[in-house]
Amino acid sequence: MRFVFEQRACTILYNIVTSIGNPGVFLMPANICPIVVAAFLKAGVEIEFVDISNLTLCMDEEIIIKKISACPSRYSGILFVRSYGVRDSFEYFFGRVKAINHNIIIIDDKCVSIPSFDEDLRCADVNLYSTGYSKYVDLGWGAFANLKSSIAYQRKQMVYRATDLAEISSQIRKAIDNPTNIELQQIESDWLDTATPEIEFELYKKIVLDGLSASRVIKEAYDRKFTEGLLPAIQLPKKFQNWRFNILVPHKEKLLAKIFDAGLFASSHFKPSTRIFEDIDQPNSDLLHSRIVNLFTDRYFKFENVDELIYIINDHVQEHLTNQTHAA
Repeated sequence: MRFVFEQRACTILYNIVTSIGNPGVFLMPANICPIVVAAFLKAGVEIEFVDISNLTLCMDEEIIIKKISACPSRYSGILFVRSYGVRDSFEYFFGRVKAINHNIIIIDDKCVSIPSFDEDLRCADVNLYSTGYSKYVDLGWGAFANLKSSIAYQRKQMVYRATDLAEISSQIRKAIDNPTNIELQQIESDWLDTATPEIEFELYKKIVLDGLSASRVIKEAYDRKFTEGLLPAIQLPKKFQNWRFNILVPHKEKLLAKIFDAGLFASSHFKPSTRIFEDIDQPNSDLLHSRIVNLFTDRYFKFENVDELIYIINDHVQEHLTNQTHAA
């Protein structure tokens, strides 16, 4: 296998798309992390958003097939994100894409999946993994990918300023809370870390593999507790629980307020980036975000607080159901 190893996944993506001569349009999911969009825009690559499927929670395959069938030469790539780390096989879909235009680059983004150094590349051209903050193995930095030999990869060495990364991250957080376009000068600033990692890839690989078992033990304990304690109706299927533990609830903002008022925390990823960069409706992505809450299953959340969190969530959901019954 041919591996590349960088400080972060955005650096790998930037190096791939800037190594393509005269790249065409890249397709990516509407609910992708905004910093990834910023990396493509920084590289000067045109993007189009695709809504997710309510079945797979990943990019709607039929929308993609329709787009590339109508104009195969317009598109140079697809960034296919595994929502919540889902591990289903998408090889049949990737094969359909290649049958229309074999030159379309398929990047299988598994950044929130369980990292693997052994997965073969079949129809996809790139498998991408991350070990950054809140990933399955959280080193706080680092990303790797295995690439087919046909994929050009030229490393770029650019100026990096941590203050610029902090500023664009702040801009993104503000834009998520109050949808607005991120300022162009922030996208073009020196926020992308392209420095060569300070350790060799083989040592990094060993650290990741050593961290896998520890992460698995911790996550399985949290998952078991949440699975047994939370109302079954609000839990996403098990295949979507490879990252945090994900639930769908009514009046999500009210629940999050209750959780934070209790001195606990949870998150709600991912808000559609279309609200930041285009401000257009993506019905399935918008609906999912309106209800999803991510519960931490790692060292950031104290295990002894799980029971209290479960009580708050179940009480909130049952209160809503009671109110619905009374209203009927």
